[in-house]
Amino acid sequence: MDLLASLEESVESPQEIVGGPAAHAHPAHLLEPLPHDHAIGRRMRRVEHDIGLAAGETDDSGSTLGIEPLMVPTPMARGGARPRWCGGFSLGAGKAVYVGPVFDTTPHSHHALQLCVALEGILALRSGDAGEVRHYTAALVAADHTHQIVGEAPRVGLVYVEPESDAGQRLLTRLDGRGILDLGERAATLQASFMSPSHPPGDDSLGQRAEAAVATLVDTGPVVHRLDRRVAEAVRVLHQARGEYPASDVLARRLGCSAGRFRHLFRQQVGIGYRSYLLWLRLGVAAEELLGSASLTTAAHAAGFADSAHLTRTFRRMFGLAPSQAPPFVS
Repeated sequence: MDLLASLEESVESPQEIVGGPAAHAHPAHLLEPLPHDHAIGRRMRRVEHDIGLAAGETDDSGSTLGIEPLMVPTPMARGGARPRWCGGFSLGAGKAVYVGPVFDTTPHSHHALQLCVALEGILALRSGDAGEVRHYTAALVAADHTHQIVGEAPRVGLVYVEPESDAGQRLLTRLDGRGILDLGERAATLQASFMSPSHPPGDDSLGQRAEAAVATLVDTGPVVHRLDRRVAEAVRVLHQARGEYPASDVLARRLGCSAGRFRHLFRQQVGIGYRSYLLWLRLGVAAEELLGSASLTTAAHAAGFADSAHLTRTFRRMFGLAPSQAPPFVS
């Protein structure tokens, strides 16, 4: 049996990924280290480096890379842990982007609009905790809407956009109150944005591709902000605070209104309560720390979480997976 066949046998079946009972226990030999695992590591690092590159682009050696990078099956971790999302990840002001394979998540919700573009295969999404599973080539998920990725897809682009940002305000108009909007008619254009050779490879390449994809969905005219000026100012102040967030009554006095009125207005216009919004911001701070090679514990404390367990619970609730399954920014 060759190495690739051995790897494929060690990957979880789709039934196991979505939480179904395993048909049988895995033989002990599949849990042992595979031969030449140093070679696998080199190939996986190459996948992570090339995951966002498009047709016609070249690497440092001058070789041309195809549209779809080499995908090595992810070996199942010891103890039956779910596979890691081993693609490329980029975090920027008001947005984040992931490109790579995706696997089954638990139902979750986060305070970001989520643009999903299947670059290879089809993406299955469940709306709500127990809604019908639908298949998409492209979709837009509303902020704070409970959803779930069902099964797996070999290569997907996921763009997370803050709804309070200019791009987010424009995307909200397109959603028009729906939990998940099917963008199948725009799939080809969105896929081309992710794969366009006009953006050279580099640390910000994924961010540029995300910007290009979002730009195809929004108008370029003036932004019509739906936020009350006091709420907009509160959001600005909180983003600048980075972990040192004022209490709601302190911020309310600064904005010239009562604490009760401010909390009501904030929940009404942002969609979640003040404390929940702070938790979302803390998660962003933790992600920045992790990208800087901080440990989970260090990132948790820097962001204001009680400990790494608190950060892990929050991460799972908002993204449907544990930090250990997330893209390799976790130390």
